[in-house]
Amino acid sequence: MSIGTGAEVWSAAVVAELSADLFVHPMETIITRIQSPFYTIRYKSNGRIQQSLFRGLYQGFGPTLITGIPSSAAFFIIYESMKSTFQESKGFLQYAPPSAAHVASSGVAELVNCAISNPAEVLKQNAQIQL
Repeated sequence: MSIGTGAEVWSAAVVAELSADLFVHPMETIITRIQSPFYTIRYKSNGRIQQSLFRGLYQGFGPTLITGIPSSAAFFIIYESMKSTFQESKGFLQYAPPSAAHVASSGVAELVNCAISNPAEVLKQNAQIQL
């Protein structure tokens, strides 16, 4: 199994990240605002939800997108590379079940992904609640 060219991995990362973030980001914004300590002050008064809760649903989208694409590409590259390395391995790894290779590969890839994208998550959440 080939891991594909760099262009294929980057294009897959762009498509995956854009499609996921465009759909999920507005919902994350509403959830973040509801969970913020400013919820009752800014977004709910007199027992009613204010329209401001639904304004600017894409605030904080820039940092998410800027770090999301490289972190997604890093995930795909590491995952596919480790998976193919496990499949081609000799020695004690050849007797490991195939699912173990998938679990280990995705675990390491997700660790790198989180290390890249976590700082942007902080910026995104601050922008979502307008700090």
